[in-house]
Amino acid sequence: MANARLVQVGGKAGVARREIDAAGALVTPGFVDIHTHFDGQLTWDPYLTPSNGHGVTTIVAGNCGVGFAPAKPDKHAWLIDLMEGVEDIPWSALAEGIQWEWESFPECLDVIARRRYAMNIGTQVPHGPLRAYVMGERGTANEEATTDDIGQMEGAHAQGLKIYGGMAGRPAGMLYSWQSTIHPFVAYPSYAAIAALPLAEKRVHLRNPAFCTQLLAEQPRDLGPQGNFVTRSFHKLFVLGDPPEYEPDASTSIAAMALQRGCSPAELAYDLMMETGAPRANGQAGEPGAALLYFPIFNYSNNNLDHLVTQMKSPATVLSLGDGGAYCGTFATPRAVPRCHWNSW
Repeated sequence: MANARLVQVGGKAGVARREIDAAGALVTPGFVDIHTHFDGQLTWDPYLTPSNGHGVTTIVAGNCGVGFAPAKPDKHAWLIDLMEGVEDIPWSALAEGIQWEWESFPECLDVIARRRYAMNIGTQVPHGPLRAYVMGERGTANEEATTDDIGQMEGAHAQGLKIYGGMAGRPAGMLYSWQSTIHPFVAYPSYAAIAALPLAEKRVHLRNPAFCTQLLAEQPRDLGPQGNFVTRSFHKLFVLGDPPEYEPDASTSIAAMALQRGCSPAELAYDLMMETGAPRANGQAGEPGAALLYFPIFNYSNNNLDHLVTQMKSPATVLSLGDGGAYCGTFATPRAVPRCHWNSW
């Protein structure tokens, strides 16, 4: 390496100022993740964790139509609500962390340019903020845009660049536990009554056999098509395990195991979530009632990842959807897309 560039591979390059033993490791260029949600985190975290720990050296924000520029002062709270609702990023973290030093999109780019980061940064013009900026309350109320509205939005979009469609290079896995935002029991009345309790108090109720019996006898409320799908599709729900298994066989699903054991899938899922969790990274033992279940929400209809190779080779796609900065309470594997690919292919 010289002047931050790889200049020679193999052979003898002479004495270096610093030598790194890379035996057993992969020396690669930095990865580019074109689908992240660091829009708010950009203002307080120069390292953009956790993506920086997975070989990513360039990120693109402003995805999924959510972000924080352009933004008039009276829309700050609304934009935070939108980001939390779509991307599961805690409202409190965004409200306390974002330093609003801009109104227009170019002003936001200037703010980013003045700061120093551990990686390269690009951002799109997100449609949600743009619509609210141009249309005001009409935009937030989902009213139809006028011809003039569309003209103003097109003018702002002209400041951005055209990008290709991205394909998700991983099974977007949601982790379920009693601490996660979503799990199989969030719609049950008994769980809803204790959901806001501190975790230790919540576990006291969850360990009570009478509470468990009462909860399992209830009818969960309707969460809509998507909500019902991710909380009741036990044929797509698995034990994560230690070490984690991100490509589980269909025969190990909660539904399949419940059939073998002669119990309901919900009952088995409850019991499995009450088991002891995996040991912590610092070596501490796992906690009772902290076990994780794994729900591959998409890219896993065939119960394997083989089809991803075909998608990756298509000239119409680019590898993306690391989702860095988002889904703090659910997704398991997004930020690790680069490492996932090295391990799998």
